[in-house]
Amino acid sequence: MAEYTIKDWPLRRQLSFAGAGSYTHALIVGKKEVSTGVYTLKELKSGLQVEKSLQEILDMLTPP
Repeated sequence: MAEYTIKDWPLRRQLSFAGAGSYTHALIVGKKEVSTGVYTLKELKSGLQVEKSLQEILDMLTPP
């Protein structure tokens, strides 16, 4: 039997599942993001999306 995981779900369903849990943000990584080096960070409650480089995202997560 084939294994079926959340990664196999459509993106909209994945974001809905994450929003229903205790997650506040999602990092969207697709072929376009990998090729350009600019990633989409989405706030799950408001739906606000911003595009940031990987370094900008790491800087947000790293304490000063």
